Amino acid sequence: KKPGQDLLIQAMSGFVNLTGNQNNDPVPVGAAVSDIITGTHLAHGILASLIKRSKTNKGALVEVSLLESTLDLQFEVITTYLNDGNQPVERAKQGAANPYLGAPYGVYKTQDGYISIAMGSLTKLGEIIGSPEIQTYTDSDSWFTKRDEIMDLLRDKLINKTTEHWLNLLEPQGVWCSDVFDYKTLLNHDAYHVLQMDQKLPLLSGEEVHTLRCPIRVNDKRIFTNKPAPRVGQHTEDIIKEFNL
Repeated sequence: KKPGQDLLIQAMSGFVNLTGNQNNDPVPVGAAVSDIITGTHLAHGILASLIKRSKTNKGALVEVSLLESTLDLQFEVITTYLNDGNQPVERAKQGAANPYLGAPYGVYKTQDGYISIAMGSLTKLGEIIGSPEIQTYTDSDSWFTKRDEIMDLLRDKLINKTTEHWLNLLEPQGVWCSDVFDYKTLLNHDAYHVLQMDQKLPLLSGEEVHTLRCPIRVNDKRIFTNKPAPRVGQHTEDIIKEFNL
């Protein structure tokens, strides 16, 4: 009988133990992920039921819950837990990005910012950045069991050059890596403008709300709208009239 609220569900579902560094307290994600994924699952269920109706002429009752959807969001890590002897979640000492993945997977400070590096060959990475120490970890099992000491070596190396320097070195060699943007950088980046994510919607007050469009494209067309989310009760009278209530 707890409230259906995003933070509480993140906490109850174990999701808060996946984010943050080893010595951090549980860290919730700074976005309403439980709310959003539950709405997405509801839409999936409704669409599946519409297809069923078109084939069988029978409808369906679609039900979702915040907890079930947030558990499903963790299907990969919970499945790992269930099939790996119920080993507890162990976040990396620093720069953690996924508690079940070994080095180099994580975020590292550079001379002028940060860089994220995803999964890949650690020995190849060590060769590219010029680190003989990292190249000694030839056993891929050690990339997880000795994750913290490997990531310490990477931190000591990557801090000496700029993010752009490392990206220019790593990306041509096929290493999966990226800048770490804040909103100001992202919203002024060419890639963001190419996506045309922005839209401005008129409010009843005469003001505008600057927000994002629907991320789905249909037949190569982006979906925009001129209607903001309705105010509470805004359409009550219209609905009463339409259904003769």
